[in-house]
Amino acid sequence: MAAAERGKRVAQNERDEANEELTSANSAKNSLTDEKKRLEARVTALEDEMEEEAGNTELAVEKARKLQTQVRVLHLQKCSS
Repeated sequence: MAAAERGKRVAQNERDEANEELTSANSAKNSLTDEKKRLEARVTALEDEMEEEAGNTELAVEKARKLQTQVRVLHLQKCSS
């Protein structure tokens, strides 16, 4: 009978340890899932910023071209006067 009780306690301890490991693993998984979501949101935000900056760059380049054209026109007007 004592051997059966010891066996039962050992089995219960092993079960408890397995449950603790499972709880720990689930906690780690949840933390990683949360971190993944946070990083995905950050990537999306950075992609949006990159698109906005690309648009701003295109506008700046176009403005620079127009200014260069104006400078050429003014230079030609000055030279022909």
